[in-house]
Amino acid sequence: MDALKKYLQYAGLVLVLAAAAAALLWPYLQALPLVLALAGLAAIAAYILINLPELKKGFRRRSFVYSSNLLVVVVLVLGILVLVNIVFSRFHHRFDFTEDRLHSLSPQSVQVVKGLKDKVLVRGFPDNAQMRERLDGQMKMYAYHNPSRFEYELIDAWSTTTRSPSGTQSSWNAAADRPGSRPPPRRT
Repeated sequence: MDALKKYLQYAGLVLVLAAAAAALLWPYLQALPLVLALAGLAAIAAYILINLPELKKGFRRRSFVYSSNLLVVVVLVLGILVLVNIVFSRFHHRFDFTEDRLHSLSPQSVQVVKGLKDKVLVRGFPDNAQMRERLDGQMKMYAYHNPSRFEYELIDAWSTTTRSPSGTQSSWNAAADRPGSRPPPRRT
């Protein structure tokens, strides 16, 4: 009985953690996490009932009061962080704190992109990796303001395979699209 009084809380905590792990690993098994969680909570409740006189005595100690205050502060801070995360995940906004607004579009450009009535596909042909990176960043800014109407694709004119930002591949070459033309020579 002494071992049960001593270790029942740990068994309950292990069962609750196993329930959380089972819910994450096997989301299609809904009964297993529920059973484990209920068994863990029952073990914790049994521990509290068995050790009630010792727990009451411990609740009156100064160290418990300080520990409980610390626990309340930690829970409040975590709760505030979760709420801030939820708010920022739902209301996304980009901020550009550079003096010359280097990472922003002008208000006129934003107005034009937001006012698009039809879908627009922009195809870019960057010469090198640096230009591709800059062009990709610029196109992402335009797509941010109207993702349903503005699409873009960056095409490597030196290869026969293209990859769009959505990850789809096609074997289209800009030079091969025109009859009688040859692909440009490869740079070495």
